[in-house]
Amino acid sequence: MNSYFTSARHQYGGIADVSIGTPGETGYIDAASMVNDIRLLATLGGHHVPVYTLERTAKQFGAAGVEQIVTQVAPYTGWEAVAAKASVLSPLSSCSEPCSSSWTSLRPS
Repeated sequence: MNSYFTSARHQYGGIADVSIGTPGETGYIDAASMVNDIRLLATLGGHHVPVYTLERTAKQFGAAGVEQIVTQVAPYTGWEAVAAKASVLSPLSSCSEPCSSSWTSLRPS
């Protein structure tokens, strides 16, 4: 996730953000794994974190999972923030996934 974000910022500057994949796929087997990536992106400076889609997220994780995702989006702090920032890889030469207008955007606090 951090390499995609770094690449997007390298290509498009501070206006770029990346989106989160489909619940139940792409490594998101539970709400906690999605929360981890959202918090990582917020720690790295992400402003909006689109999640595809609210309906699928609710179906996969239920109301409690959606609530967990929406309420636990604050950036990491302390040693967790240091570790997240230290894990950022070199920017990629190009973005590999297009953005989609059907994504629901969560704004980290």
